Amino acid sequence: MDTFNLLAGKISDETMPGSNDPLDEKGEPVEQVAQDFLRKEGLIP
Repeated sequence: MDTFNLLAGKISDETMPGSNDPLDEKGEPVEQVAQDFLRKEGLIP
């Protein structure tokens, strides 16, 4: 299974700005923000 296909339809123009907030406003590490998103979408445990 292609990893990028798992993300198809999960990230929209509306979702993206909110996804950047933890990075920009809170200074959270990129890795943590990515893991949180993937967990929220049920793509990782």
